[in-house]
Amino acid sequence: MPPIPPTGTAPDLGGDLTSLRSALHDDDHHAVAALLRTGFWPLLAADGETTVRALNALPPELISADPELTAVAALCVLLTPQEAIAPSGVGTGERSAPPGRAHRVADVFDKMLRHRLHGDFADADAAAHLIRSILAQGRRPGDEVSPSLQSLALLHCGVTAILMSHSSTAVADFEAARQIAIAIGNTILTREATAKLALVHALRGNEGVTRASLAACAAMPEPTPIMRAVMHDAENMARDLMAVERDPVVGLPDTGFAMAMDTLNELWPIRFIIETRRALARLSPGTVAEWARLLRTSRATAMSPLAIDALDAGCIDAAVCSGEYGAARRIAEQSTHQGRLTAIARLRLAVVSGGARRAEQEVAHIRHDPDLPLTTREELSLLRAWIAVELGHVPDRADALAAVLVHGRRPRMFTLVPSRVLSALAPSVSVPLRDAYVAACDGVVSVVPDTAVVRLSPRELAVAHSIVTDRTVPESALRLSVSVNTVKTQLKSVYRKLGVTTRAEARDLIRRLGIVDDPGQH
Repeated sequence: MPPIPPTGTAPDLGGDLTSLRSALHDDDHHAVAALLRTGFWPLLAADGETTVRALNALPPELISADPELTAVAALCVLLTPQEAIAPSGVGTGERSAPPGRAHRVADVFDKMLRHRLHGDFADADAAAHLIRSILAQGRRPGDEVSPSLQSLALLHCGVTAILMSHSSTAVADFEAARQIAIAIGNTILTREATAKLALVHALRGNEGVTRASLAACAAMPEPTPIMRAVMHDAENMARDLMAVERDPVVGLPDTGFAMAMDTLNELWPIRFIIETRRALARLSPGTVAEWARLLRTSRATAMSPLAIDALDAGCIDAAVCSGEYGAARRIAEQSTHQGRLTAIARLRLAVVSGGARRAEQEVAHIRHDPDLPLTTREELSLLRAWIAVELGHVPDRADALAAVLVHGRRPRMFTLVPSRVLSALAPSVSVPLRDAYVAACDGVVSVVPDTAVVRLSPRELAVAHSIVTDRTVPESALRLSVSVNTVKTQLKSVYRKLGVTTRAEARDLIRRLGIVDDPGQH
């Protein structure tokens, strides 16, 4: 990749424009495609009318065969042709033309897209910073950047920020792009920016703003199929993120990572996050770990910080679900990028492995990092209550937890609350509080202490079966090697692991969790 030019410089496009006009005149489609492929955005800023005409003159099959041309063709739909034509002398194609701001923005924009396409995310981020700097500079008369180009450039600066896990920067970019689009009456760009806002807020866990943004999108004209492709299905991804949080037992698509390899979908790490959460909700840590390994192997040289964040968080959560806390700690220590997802996974690990001080440190870190926000009081209350109940059974914290669970929604971050939390609640608090937790989980108890977390030995499973069926446990089922444990001892062990104190409570919880087959349910 060529280095990003310093502010105030611009390439000499006189020859390129002349060649483009000549190739267009001669109907030399391959020459036109080659020129557009190497410098579409600078050409667009230099002579928007000719560039758009050249792009429209290319046969569809020629465009679809080239990922870069397909990408710019789709993005160009967002620009109104007359808006894309740069004012001042930039569009004349003459070598004496001054390097105007529109020219410089388009040139760096071109480089940012190329860096992203080739996996050079740090260079893309540097280009995004340069675009913001150019747009913030003082304007000279006749040296304006077209509003639609400003909006589109800021949109993609925001996408770059998402990929770098700079969510607060992405929000600022998308909001600025949206305001510009509203001002010029460009409904397509307005919807694009609003959809991206919904997506980044979904990633940040801000459900209220996400829903408001999606509602605003729904009120706008329905996008055309090509526009749906341009938007990378941002609206659908935002909805998917919320759906996974609200319904942790959604089915896992058979396609797996096929969708993540789409060249045009530069937000594929978010697809991975969605699939990771779906897999973890089904408590399939082995699947997630395998996905992470395969993706690291196949895309190791082109992984954005967001992708690394998602991978590390998924691996930590997978290890936690399996009860392999040592492995989870090693993954956390080796994590090369501490994004929001990894921070939340580290917090879960700290809580379930008994590190109160470390958990409080993680809470403080998340609270004060603008890119790692805790978006609701309920989430913060739950964090503190969870830590206290897990480690000390503090009554007032238990009351706080009850208030959160009874009056608030199910916390979006904690679809993986381990059985130890329920076990800790039962002896010191009350059955109604545990039931309140179950109710807060929308009745999907299996995502809390499933069999992957509540690990029962063969003897304990035999006792659990007897609890459900009200039958006597055969002595042979309790025999392990030459030692025989009494039913009473095993019963206490089952009660302890389930966090219950009576046979009726145990029977109810075992049936809910599906730990053993219940003949009465068939």
